[in-house]
Amino acid sequence: MDQVLVVVHMLFAKGETEAAIDALTPAAELSQQEPGCIKFAVHRDVDDPDVLLIIEEWESREAYEGHLKQPHLQELNETMVPLFAGVPRISVSRGLGIGDESKGVI
Repeated sequence: MDQVLVVVHMLFAKGETEAAIDALTPAAELSQQEPGCIKFAVHRDVDDPDVLLIIEEWESREAYEGHLKQPHLQELNETMVPLFAGVPRISVSRGLGIGDESKGVI
């Protein structure tokens, strides 16, 4: 299995989260159309509305790395940097498939 799961954890400064969502919306739509994109979902933390998560699933690490070079992602990064309250955390992983195959990997 070459698929990778990417989780981006972002904390925004108070009052900046809606601007971040506005910037993320078109970037997410473009990302979802990229070759190799299986999922690209933006989530908001239930307990802290200034935390957003991007959960991405890519066919391969190479597809994800190609995504990072896209112009819309570069523009998004420039827009988002001043909105952050801290450095985003990015995790790239592969599922271990423990337990029920249908539930053990995202």
